[in-house]
Amino acid sequence: MQDQRADQRQIARLNVLHSDAFNAILKIGHKKIPAHVNDFHSHGMSLLIDPKFLFDLRENLPTIELELLYGKKKISHFEDPVILSISDEGRIRLRLTTPKVEKYTRDTKRIDVKGRFNPVAMIEDPLKMGEVLHFDIINLSADGMLLRTSLANKHLVPGSILHDLQVILPGLQVIKTNVQLRRFQILNGFLNVGTAFVNPSPTALEALAQFALFGMTLDAPDTIQILADLKAAKFDLKKIGGGVRLSLASTPEEYGAALRVRHEAYKAVAKVGADSTPSDMADEYDAFSLILIVQFRNHVIGTARLVEIRQEGQKFPFESHFKFEDVIEEGNRGGLYEISRLAILPQFQGTDLLVRMFQELSKISLVKGKYAVCLATKATRKNYIRLGWRQISPEIAHPVLTGETLAMFRVDADQFLTGKRMSGIAWFKIAKVVTDHLAKFEIMKTRSFNPRMVILKNIETMILSRRKNIKKIKKA
Repeated sequence: MQDQRADQRQIARLNVLHSDAFNAILKIGHKKIPAHVNDFHSHGMSLLIDPKFLFDLRENLPTIELELLYGKKKISHFEDPVILSISDEGRIRLRLTTPKVEKYTRDTKRIDVKGRFNPVAMIEDPLKMGEVLHFDIINLSADGMLLRTSLANKHLVPGSILHDLQVILPGLQVIKTNVQLRRFQILNGFLNVGTAFVNPSPTALEALAQFALFGMTLDAPDTIQILADLKAAKFDLKKIGGGVRLSLASTPEEYGAALRVRHEAYKAVAKVGADSTPSDMADEYDAFSLILIVQFRNHVIGTARLVEIRQEGQKFPFESHFKFEDVIEEGNRGGLYEISRLAILPQFQGTDLLVRMFQELSKISLVKGKYAVCLATKATRKNYIRLGWRQISPEIAHPVLTGETLAMFRVDADQFLTGKRMSGIAWFKIAKVVTDHLAKFEIMKTRSFNPRMVILKNIETMILSRRKNIKKIKKA
């Protein structure tokens, strides 16, 4: 950022003496010197003090602090303002410095905003009655934003806080957050303002992270670098479902991308050898499967398949471990899908991507009128149980993972729709979303409002909240 002294010469100062409510206090140790504000702008100001305080002031220049007030309310505090000149009449010219902000990281990566999205921020001017401050958002991170505004807003000063700044994220939502004004720069006839978030809410940070997925300039050639950029900007990537596209693989290139995701995910947990290749992840079942792919910025980051029997003699993958008639009561191979080869790139695991995938897999099953089965390890079993799946086979030793077991699980449409055996939170995140979507197009008619699941969800949410609070208390 260019020298603030150069910026000072580009902005005319506001003459506020006798016409506004600005005043200041110079602090020297425990002594407070009242000062009139003659004029000021975002980078500096001119004060007038009683000449009787000049001796103390000149003797203690390195230890002076400055408080800027509007009326009786403090709007900023500067620990080490730069004194440029002091006259014998008590006139003081000084340059404002950047105040310290707790937990503010100056070197956090900022991600630029794409031009076509144009997020903005607005707030009622805290110092000018009836006026609104308008900002364009140039870039942002989880720590703060770079804002651009008119030079007419030169009355803004470093250290002041804008409470409940309204941030409009196009295509997503509007959030409110508090920001502290940090640094000022004149560029191309505008005033650029560097800001830091002050105690941002989890909701606000979540919205900013989601906006970063599709509204920011992320031109990295691969998903690993994209994630690195987002993490360097301190964005929490737990919710990315709204920024991905799900479809069925329809080209050799998309199928090859699915194999690469399978390989990387399986290799990370030692399900395949270190010398294996993506082509090793292909098998005979792919030929009669619906292969779901999840794309983030045109990169495939997740995949799963729905194996279906299309002709006589075909078998399901689970039949390598269990006899069909021992686990499937109906005996009809055409009435079910087997979900298998579910894989998510390690960098995207721990996000809501799995929920998004199960929404799509459930939608396909309901539209086709089929139920679903899958093989689940002991480590992943809890997730399936929460989604209403029930175990239909005994446990067997895992063929690859030492100390692990496998078992067959099944979910039926009636259980899925009613929430039987399901977690309340899971029903709202998956079953309700899917049924509401299908009912909208009259593909199915069902009542998505389920009082029992509403009560269960509220109880589960309350329990999770208490657990989080207990963990915070223990950490403290």
